[in-house]
Amino acid sequence: MVNSSNECIKFIGYISEMLTYMLINPRESISFIEEIEEPRGARCHVYSCNRLLSEIKELNSELLNNRNNTEKYEVDYTRLFVSAYPRPLCPPYESYYATRGKLLARPDIISDLRSILRELKLKIDENKESLPDNIPAELELVSYITTLKSDKSQELLERLLYKHLSIWLNEFPKCIKKNAWTDYYKKLGEIIELYGKCLHELI
Repeated sequence: MVNSSNECIKFIGYISEMLTYMLINPRESISFIEEIEEPRGARCHVYSCNRLLSEIKELNSELLNNRNNTEKYEVDYTRLFVSAYPRPLCPPYESYYATRGKLLARPDIISDLRSILRELKLKIDENKESLPDNIPAELELVSYITTLKSDKSQELLERLLYKHLSIWLNEFPKCIKKNAWTDYYKKLGEIIELYGKCLHELI
């Protein structure tokens, strides 16, 4: 990792965890978002990263303020990421963006992600519904790696960014912004773009 302090590493971990839950069903994400505590020192010297934190907080406030009326968010979430004819509009899988929409679960991508999980001694879920190239799963993996004290964590973060996240960090948020019905998800697309900028400035 280049010129990044412990504060920046904490920051990336926290932001990645928040985005993980912002990309699941809105009803479920509310409880997770409420429970995650912002770590002390979760700040960074990079402007785009600090702006990212404030925009995430603002967007989460909207969702929390509408906790009793999440139907419009759920409908948009479903059509974007789960099911819309003939397929979800923005499938949340790295392989989809690596193959320009031609393939899910590309073998070399799945194999490399599984090798990272093995290196970390994490359980590999063989359920096809939980493929390791699922974008929220990759974000969660970033968050986990930032908690490690090992020198290898920097190497793994770079590997994840340049071999995996960079494949979808451009097209996935563009797809969300283009196809979202709600301002909430359009804004989430902008936030993911900013997240990519922050990562590339830090890692």
